[in-house]
Amino acid sequence: MFAPATASAATGLPELGSTDPGERGTPEAPAESAPPESGSSSEPSPGAGPQEAEARTDSRAVDGDDSSVIELDGDAGGGAGEDSVTVMGAVWDGAHTPDSISYRTQDPEGAWSSWEQFEVSDGAGPDAGTSESGGATAGTEPVVVAEGVAVEVKVDGPADAEVSVETVTTPTTGADEQIAQNSSFTGGAWDTGMGLVPRSEAAAAVVDSDAHRFGAATVAVNAGLTYVSRAEWGANESLKKCRPDTTSTNRAMVVHHTAGATSYTRAQVPGILRGILTYHTQSRGWCDMGYNMLVDRYGTIYEGRSGGLDRAVVGAHASGFNSGTFGVSVMGTYSSPAPGAVVNALGRVGAWQANKWGWDPTSRVTLTSGGSDTSRYPAGRKVTLPRIFGHRDTSHTSCPGNGLYGQLRQVRTKSLAGFTPPTNASAITKFYYANTAKTGSPTTDERCGLKNKGC
Repeated sequence: MFAPATASAATGLPELGSTDPGERGTPEAPAESAPPESGSSSEPSPGAGPQEAEARTDSRAVDGDDSSVIELDGDAGGGAGEDSVTVMGAVWDGAHTPDSISYRTQDPEGAWSSWEQFEVSDGAGPDAGTSESGGATAGTEPVVVAEGVAVEVKVDGPADAEVSVETVTTPTTGADEQIAQNSSFTGGAWDTGMGLVPRSEAAAAVVDSDAHRFGAATVAVNAGLTYVSRAEWGANESLKKCRPDTTSTNRAMVVHHTAGATSYTRAQVPGILRGILTYHTQSRGWCDMGYNMLVDRYGTIYEGRSGGLDRAVVGAHASGFNSGTFGVSVMGTYSSPAPGAVVNALGRVGAWQANKWGWDPTSRVTLTSGGSDTSRYPAGRKVTLPRIFGHRDTSHTSCPGNGLYGQLRQVRTKSLAGFTPPTNASAITKFYYANTAKTGSPTTDERCGLKNKGC
């Protein structure tokens, strides 16, 4: 069922090219070469094949200082529910930015939720000056509406702010239900979306039950990381507008949340992903989905932006700091701490990135800002950050929420537990990693005057 571990862009898409390591959002120091991989593959799993699912879109104009109620076009009673899910966002002319945009949802019984705020300056999008940014539209990040039958959106000034509310509703398919069953399996030698296992072990794991039978054909594996591929969750590859940029290496991982409901079911998650893809490409005008990977509240990992998981694909997740970073978004709002399964999954993704590109997930790295209207740092400013940091560290946003942001130290620690130092590491480095449980992580950088803070 799962597609190749390395997804390729559709034929005929414009090529944006590669990003030079010395340009925006890239590290100050020269990029390292990726260490040799073991267990990775670009071959499709046996029986792999894409699913197709319809996405219904709607646009509603809302002027400044006005509001509008939008009925959601879904199944099971006409709104979002277990048979469908809606992703919603707002876009506008960049010259007339609204002061604020808020929304509330109506449940099937007719009760309205409290008002929630869209982040008008969300800090996502392509880096300024790139080819991808040329077609981008100002807007919010998408929010998930898992159970509502209607939404009301209110725009506060200025009066000439012309906002378009975009909704994407997708049905839950039989393939989505199958993914939900497979990802909830917790026995045997591997766990879809949760495990770091060699491909040979995944291929050997075959499970029988009255409901379903699955094995190697239902899991994509890259260097030991299992995840749900784009083909499996039903990505419509024709929506992509261009091939994304690539750079020579990833030097850090950025953690996000998508905002919106966290009450979605396992089976609704593929529909959420299809909605985000549609909104990012058709409403925001980006080449592809902005995030490189996504994680649901159950801890299942999903492939995001296409271009190949064996490559350093530049996303559109942290404007000014996209190049040289890997963006991972957790679906939902995390003002409170995320479930342990989410922290574990982020730790596995962090370990996978650290092993692939050869960096300690508890270390720090210096990146150069590419600048943007929503970035905390002007173009050219050098910023030292943790290897695994939150979106709010580089943009004016609350992302990834206070709860999840407070758990990033745990994510780094879990990533370190899965990190193996390069084989050419010095004896001191090997000793450090072998005894980290006793010594703990570094508390500061060495500063002895030598290049790259060495002594």
